[in-house]
Amino acid sequence: MTVARFIIGPLKSIANRYRPDEDFDGIADLYEIDCFGTNPLLKDTDGDGNSDGDEIFRLLTDPLAINTSRVETDQTVIIQPWEPSATKGT
Repeated sequence: MTVARFIIGPLKSIANRYRPDEDFDGIADLYEIDCFGTNPLLKDTDGDGNSDGDEIFRLLTDPLAINTSRVETDQTVIIQPWEPSATKGT
C-alpha cells in the first residue's frame, strides 16, 4: 500500500454530489483528486495567494508549486503556460 492510497482514499470519500466543490475554487473535488493532484479542501493548495482554479484555468500556472511559472518584472507580470503532468496517476 502506497502513501497515496492513505491520502487519496479519504479525500475521495469527502467528494459530495451535493457540494462537488468543497473549497469553492472552481474545480470539482474529483477533478482535483484525480486530474490535478490538488487538495479539494484547500482553495489554494500551494499557498501562493492564487486559487487552484485561477492557476489552472486563468493564470496557467502550476497549482502545486508556489509561483514557479510566474516571472515578475518591474511592472509587468509574465505568466508562462503550465500543463498537468502526462504521467499523473501512473
